[in-house]
Amino acid sequence: MEVIPDWGHYVTLEITRAGLHARMAELADALRSLDSSKAPDIPFHPALPHYRQELLFFAELFRDLSSASPDYDALRKRYWQRVYAIYDHLPQHVDPRPHAAADHLIQFFRQL
Repeated sequence: MEVIPDWGHYVTLEITRAGLHARMAELADALRSLDSSKAPDIPFHPALPHYRQELLFFAELFRDLSSASPDYDALRKRYWQRVYAIYDHLPQHVDPRPHAAADHLIQFFRQL
């Protein structure tokens, strides 16, 4: 199940802000506690440590966005820099979709 319905999964997310915060904190802790030396010997792309860091980024972002009083501007900036920063380097970029997607994510948590 995807966390944000706009990302392609249209079932309403039925969880409270506090519930989501607790689940994301638990996920972040679990990801941090994984032992890299016990990774399975199978091909995986991206490499498991890199993939774990990606998951950890989103678990921590969603944890922070669902906290009692999040700094939405700072968290939007963190999200933008991780996911959409390439758009800051494109000449005369006019596509509104990246900014709309970042704004939509923040709005989801504002309304949670």
